[in-house]
Amino acid sequence: MKKNDILLLMMYILLTVGMTVYVIQDKINATADQIQIYSDGEVIKNIPLPAKDQEFEVKNDHGFIKISIKEGVVSVTDADCRDQICVHTKPIKLGGEMIVCLPNKMYVEIKKKQRVENGVDALSQ
Repeated sequence: MKKNDILLLMMYILLTVGMTVYVIQDKINATADQIQIYSDGEVIKNIPLPAKDQEFEVKNDHGFIKISIKEGVVSVTDADCRDQICVHTKPIKLGGEMIVCLPNKMYVEIKKKQRVENGVDALSQ
């Protein structure tokens, strides 16, 4: 290998490590603000975090899902859909994560707080 090849390889490795650290750090800093439950595309329930442990059922014209919140972790424990993908989805706890039940047209999402630095949240040119 030539000197330039080694330099290029080292830059690629540093870039890869840097991007991995950035993604992991963003996941760690994803402070959750609230749990939102949607039915037919509309928010039907907001639960501020930290939430007390609870279980409840959400129904609409397409079916139902049973949601469990324990120690800040949200999971779907039961549903009347055929494939049960929402029930088998891993529990969620970080901002931006969601559990979706397509047959029942419902989903649960953990919304994270918007991080605004220097008072600017977007720029356009």
